[in-house]
Amino acid sequence: MADQISHEHHYVPRWYQKRFLASGEEKLWYLDLKPEKVVFDQRRSYTKRALFRSYPAQCFWLQDLYLLRFGKTVNDVIEKVFFGKVDDHGEKSVRFFATQPIDRAELNPAYQGLLRFIAAQRLRTPRGLDWLRVQAGVKEQNRVLIVMRQMFEA
Repeated sequence: MADQISHEHHYVPRWYQKRFLASGEEKLWYLDLKPEKVVFDQRRSYTKRALFRSYPAQCFWLQDLYLLRFGKTVNDVIEKVFFGKVDDHGEKSVRFFATQPIDRAELNPAYQGLLRFIAAQRLRTPRGLDWLRVQAGVKEQNRVLIVMRQMFEA
C-alpha cells in the first residue's frame, strides 16, 4: 500500500507551538491578521473573529504548501522527509538546551540542529517562500521548494 500524501503542511511545527502552551492548556491564542469575510448576500455579511483560541494542529498550516507537482503526480517529500528531519533535529536541540545541566559532549550536534531549524523556519513560511521566490527569480512552486532544499544540502 502506498504512503498517504499529506496535504496539511505546518510552517510552524506542532511540537514548537505546544511549547508555548501554559501548563494544563490545550489551545493557543491565535491572531488572524486577515480574518475571512463571509458574505451571505448583497446586504448581509460578517467578518470572522480575528482573535480566537485554537489547537496547535489547527494553527500555522496551509494546504499543499510544500507539495511538489509533476504533471498528474504529486509528492510530499519536502514535507515528510526534508522538514521531517529538520523538525526532528530542531525538537531534540530545543529540548537539549532547555534541559539543565547541559551535556558538553552533545553540545555541537545540538547547536547545529538548532541553527538548521531556525534557518528553515525563516524560509518555510508563506512569506519566506515568497521572499525566496523573488531572490531566486523563479515563479513555479516546485522550483522554489527545490531551491530551498538545495540551500540546506550545501
